[in-house]
Amino acid sequence: MPLSTIYREQGYVLLEQALPAELIEEHVFRLDEVYRQHGIESYTALIDRRSDKTRFQALLRAVQELHNDEPGLQLTMHPGLREPIAEVLQGDPIRVSALSQLWGSEATPHADTSIVWRGPWQTACRAWCALEDIHPEAGPLFLYPKTHLTTGDTYRDEVLSADPKFIDVLGELGQGQLRGDEFHLRAKPLFEAARDLIAARVADLQRVSFPIRRGDVVVFSFQTIHGGEPIIDKSRRRRAMIMDWHLGSTEDFLMNAYWGETYDHRCEENRLEKDPVQVTTLGSYATPDLSVGDELYLRPVKRCESVGLATPRAGYERGAPSYPRIRL
Repeated sequence: MPLSTIYREQGYVLLEQALPAELIEEHVFRLDEVYRQHGIESYTALIDRRSDKTRFQALLRAVQELHNDEPGLQLTMHPGLREPIAEVLQGDPIRVSALSQLWGSEATPHADTSIVWRGPWQTACRAWCALEDIHPEAGPLFLYPKTHLTTGDTYRDEVLSADPKFIDVLGELGQGQLRGDEFHLRAKPLFEAARDLIAARVADLQRVSFPIRRGDVVVFSFQTIHGGEPIIDKSRRRRAMIMDWHLGSTEDFLMNAYWGETYDHRCEENRLEKDPVQVTTLGSYATPDLSVGDELYLRPVKRCESVGLATPRAGYERGAPSYPRIRL
């Protein structure tokens, strides 16, 4: 069965031994060195560093730089990965961002569209690459097959329908006036409501966990519900690289621009600017800040004057584009 068919039906595909060992070994050596230079050699030290936003962001930027020089590009743009992703997306893929980690996230079930809306969903994917053999006690990636077509697509409308007060919160976030801690204070209840609803929807579903081998890659939709298993043995590392891939037609908007079909406020003013940085002649560009979650909230977002952000768009017809199509 073609990879594109599996991806569209299941919401993910597993690529076995997509990346070569020698390139992974060099990347891991450099990755470990960056963490050492920043004084982080244990999971506990990483958690402590997250409380220091400035130093944590400096670590993330240093890690991201590893993916954009020649050794990093040889790994991230390797044909063993890029060609299957081209088949999955049915087009010429663009690597938008890349970030590597030493430990598991223990993330609760979620869809990546909680932060950024990317679409149409068939034109974008995330690639989770194992940089070592992933031990079951190190917090492997897990996901729920086919949820990209169910909960991952509907949870935003469900949250607003269940508790209309979040409509006003969403409108306030959409003004682009909130920053840093103030944004998080207002957004936290909305994100928590989405988290709780997703958890309830997938509670009885069978999930797939990935204690996979070095060089294996899980490619999944931004709408697919996924997370990180608990880290049972904190001494174990879970080295992995996460990349976002798009087609040229993919459109990105801040999460407050789209919270379901009823509250669809995508327009030029709240579209994410990619600001491409040409890194090689390989046809790739990187936008490092897209991988740094907090920085997404700090981007200036103008009010979309043509649409009241706290009210539904008038004349919306289900199944039809409800915003001006923007070609990149």
